Amino acid sequence: MDEIGSIPLEMQRSLLRVLQDGLVRPVGGVTSTRVDVRVLAATNEDLEKRMKEGQFREDLYYRLCAFPLRLPSLRERRSDIPLLIRFFQDKWSAEGGGGFGGFTEEAMEVLSRRDWPGNVRELENSLRRIVALSNRGGMPLGVYDLPDEFRPSSEELRDADEQSEASEESDEAQTERPARNAGLTLKAYLRVHEREYISQVLEECGGDKDRTAKLLGISKGTLYRKLDETE
Repeated sequence: MDEIGSIPLEMQRSLLRVLQDGLVRPVGGVTSTRVDVRVLAATNEDLEKRMKEGQFREDLYYRLCAFPLRLPSLRERRSDIPLLIRFFQDKWSAEGGGGFGGFTEEAMEVLSRRDWPGNVRELENSLRRIVALSNRGGMPLGVYDLPDEFRPSSEELRDADEQSEASEESDEAQTERPARNAGLTLKAYLRVHEREYISQVLEECGGDKDRTAKLLGISKGTLYRKLDETE
């Protein structure tokens, strides 16, 4: 049952009776039918707030709230935004809606910083609008292909650049590099840091090799080969 927090009080009373008694009387019927169902209810409303306002029955709330699951809003899981964008890109390509070449790194960063109060539905609808209005012939879309309200101001861009530079300097200070006299060739040096990065991404993905390969932009077979090389 979607949007359970928006149903009228009279319907709430009927639903509570069904959950308590397990009986349903069809409209116009004279007898009740016993049902054995599992109810999955979803809402984007604050039900505790609606209870205080007298808009949601407390007894129904506790009847439904046997095993609550909270799905964090999109702004609380920004790392999912690039994955969702790639998902929609693959989905539309499979449906025959070619011509969408994804986004540049800068545009992806802008989209990832947005709060998305409408969550995944808003993201999908916004992407459809952006793609429909673009005319890039399958080329990646940049910052200036985004709607005006999506683009950061000059001040925000400057602050982001300063934060990025500070972060890079901090990372460089913390990263342990091989000594210059370690005798490593450039190829060996790059292999060391490649192993470190692959291990870091794999750990962040909880060991999920499919997701790791997608984030790294390589095939799963290439990932397995590189993991074998690191062992």
